[in-house]
This record gives sequence, C-alpha cells and structure tokens, in this order.
Amino acid sequence: MNINEVSEEIKQILTEAEFNARWSLIEAYHQVGQLILELEGERTQVVHSLAVKVGRAERTLWYAVKFAERYKDVNDLPEGKNVSWNRVVKNYLTDSKSKEEICEHIPIVICSICKTLLDKDGSTNI
Repeated sequence: MNINEVSEEIKQILTEAEFNARWSLIEAYHQVGQLILELEGERTQVVHSLAVKVGRAERTLWYAVKFAERYKDVNDLPEGKNVSWNRVVKNYLTDSKSKEEICEHIPIVICSICKTLLDKDGSTNI
C-alpha cells in the first residue's frame, strides 16, 4: 500500500466510526425516552428526579421523551441514519419558527413573546 491508499482507508474508517457514534447516541436517547415513558408517576417529577440521579439536564431528558413519543421506531426519522442528535432536536423536536425554549427548571414551553418580555425586564411575572 502507498500513502494515498492508506490515507483513503483512514478517512473511510474515521467516517464510518463517526457515523456509528452519532447513530448510537440517537438510539440511546430513544431508549432513554422509552424507559421514562414506561415509568409511573407525575412525569415532571420523574424527569426532575432522573436528571439529578443520572447527571443530565432535564431539557435533555425531555427531548428524549418527546423523541420516543414522536418516533415509536427510531428508524422512522425522515433523514434516516445520516443525522446527529443535535439535528434531531433542532429539526424534529423544537419549533424553530416560534423559537420556543424549554425551561430547564420547569418543564414548560416559553413562546417567543414571553421570552422577549422576560429578557427585557428580567422578571418572572409575565
């Protein structure tokens, strides 16, 4: 083998590894969402408790729940397997047009108008 052949093989190996890592993370979040959906109890409290116990942001767990609810089969993603978790969240789990945000402390969706009001005066009294 020459250096050009080896460099091409290395590129292929790394590209495949990156692809597999991204897809594994997506499958993991789908499984997490499914597990949370199976738990009994008030969902807000369950997600809050789990976030503390597993050391992840509540927002991340809420996205996992929403993902599992929206896509019963992880293979049903419109883009197929060539996607990242960030793109799944951005394109399929949030409404980028209204710029909604999920609060990490309280699982509510804040519309862009309320967010603007909050940003202006720093008040939580809308």
